[in-house]
Amino acid sequence: MNGIIKNTTIDNNLLLGTIFSPSLDQSFPIEIDLEETSTHPSDFDALTNELQRLISYLTPANLKAMEAAIAKEITESAYEQTEYVPDEDDFASVANDLKLVKIITFPEGFVFDYTAEINYPDNQIKIQLYTEFNIEDVGIYD
Repeated sequence: MNGIIKNTTIDNNLLLGTIFSPSLDQSFPIEIDLEETSTHPSDFDALTNELQRLISYLTPANLKAMEAAIAKEITESAYEQTEYVPDEDDFASVANDLKLVKIITFPEGFVFDYTAEINYPDNQIKIQLYTEFNIEDVGIYD
């Protein structure tokens, strides 16, 4: 392990800890899932390197663009069964409400856990990303 993850523990084959993003000036809880049995920290090195690559990518501009895309997808989906057509204010309301609360790394990519307490109270928003950091799936869970 290269030391970028602090407060590490391994529990149920998951490496848990926190990682600091210098460009965002923020720490995030992380989970690394090898999707196989492992209890030795060095087994997680390859995915730790992928997580470091992601953290380097997460500049304020890149995160803002990603959250704008997430907000647009969530908002359009929420209104698709209605006659209401969401506008930029609707998208901005959700984008500004999104709060990244956890990053999960696994062999095929990443999952971001978000909350949006104003627009989606008591829900968890999960965003799956490919290793190229493009959004694969967006889900809202109770």
